[in-house]
Amino acid sequence: MLRPTWALDIVSELQKVTWPSAAETRYLTFVVLVVGAAFGVFLGGVDIFFNWFIENTLLR
Repeated sequence: MLRPTWALDIVSELQKVTWPSAAETRYLTFVVLVVGAAFGVFLGGVDIFFNWFIENTLLR
């Protein structure tokens, strides 16, 4: 069963968290977007290569 003080416990724990600054949040969001986009381009290139390889070697 949930204790009646669970909401107060949650608030207490959230006050202990060291939250990042707005500038740090923007920077890390930018890093995640750039790395995600680069990884997407890489996977797209791998997909195109394997598609070409299969069509030109295995299916002929």
